[in-house]
Amino acid sequence: MKKIIPIIISAFLLTGCAEIAMENSLSGYKQVESRINLGDSRYQVLGILNPIMQDLPSDWKKPADQYMIDGDKYYVHYQRTGWVSDGKLTDDEVTPYVFKNDKLVSIGWQALGGPKSTGNAAAAAANNAAQSQALINLGQDLMKTPSVTNTMPTTRTCRVTGTGAYKRVTCF
Repeated sequence: MKKIIPIIISAFLLTGCAEIAMENSLSGYKQVESRINLGDSRYQVLGILNPIMQDLPSDWKKPADQYMIDGDKYYVHYQRTGWVSDGKLTDDEVTPYVFKNDKLVSIGWQALGGPKSTGNAAAAAANNAAQSQALINLGQDLMKTPSVTNTMPTTRTCRVTGTGAYKRVTCF
């Protein structure tokens, strides 16, 4: 039991707060998406969507677009609705909410001509495999019995470096 607790703590540290915030954001979106309808006001919709993404780091959010066509004001809010852990924010990870004169007129990419970028599933799989292997290695190192030379016990120190999907565990 004593060896399991450090493994659980290490797994939590490797997961990171940002990834937990992302999972919470995606889960929160699934709970509220049905409350939003075409014709709703921009302020009503953003009042529902913005709180869901408040804990995400700013580089995990796509900034809104604003433009005018024939005197009509358009505002495009990008809601984070997916995640490919490849270290990039791509169009397939967000859903655009398009407002014309502050009224919701479109949800999704069809009004904008489709997503322009997509995530790299192979890179995400490689990152996930590397994280899993780091956890396995850390768990194996933590389960080893410390050796004793004379009266001085040998200890092992592990350090986690990096953020997001790019974490590295070094033990010495």
